[in-house]
Amino acid sequence: MRVLVAFVLLSQWKPSEEIVDPVQPPHGPYRPPRLCDGKPLVPEMCFVPPRTFSPDPEQDLPSRDLISTVLGRAEEPNLWKSREGAVIRCTILPTTMHPVVIRASASGTGGAVALKILSGEGGYAVGDLLRSSTGKLSASDWRSSVGLLAEQRREDASPKPERSEHLVSTGGTWWFVEYVAQGKYGHWEFWRPNEDNRGSPLAKMCKQLVRLAKEPSAVFVLELK
Repeated sequence: MRVLVAFVLLSQWKPSEEIVDPVQPPHGPYRPPRLCDGKPLVPEMCFVPPRTFSPDPEQDLPSRDLISTVLGRAEEPNLWKSREGAVIRCTILPTTMHPVVIRASASGTGGAVALKILSGEGGYAVGDLLRSSTGKLSASDWRSSVGLLAEQRREDASPKPERSEHLVSTGGTWWFVEYVAQGKYGHWEFWRPNEDNRGSPLAKMCKQLVRLAKEPSAVFVLELK
């Protein structure tokens, strides 16, 4: 029953419709394959819906291509297109460290987490699948994750101070969070560090999931700001 309630709460959570940072992702000189321009060799290779990062296709497409490249090379399911089950996924791209993907799925009284690490760097060539591991997810772990999503929603609804440009040039980490519940798909993205500490609930949630995977080579994620 508690897990069912958590599913319902997750399905009611919606990310802010505001485009927070419609700018290029932190991929430096790297140019990912064109996967989301409407003409990919395999349509399922595009993991992100249009206008996720910007209403301007020229700004939106490179970010969609980069996320799709990371998720494809991590051998991840396409949540946007499948929309099956109850799932939360964090794609974490530190500029000069390995990209990390952590996915939590709930079923029955618990669930599982799956962690993938790529061999490259989040701000440059992302590399290929280097390491993967799995861990158990309890019902209380899932409720905690759903609670942090709800906290993020409340933060989205609160007044926001004016902020300056995206801090890509200063180095840092790009976070992309997705969820699926009751056939609905949602997402959120943010860059950290940032001026008003936005994204804190989701960053905390992603780190909790990384801890559950118990993968020693991913502990650097816990130190990210």
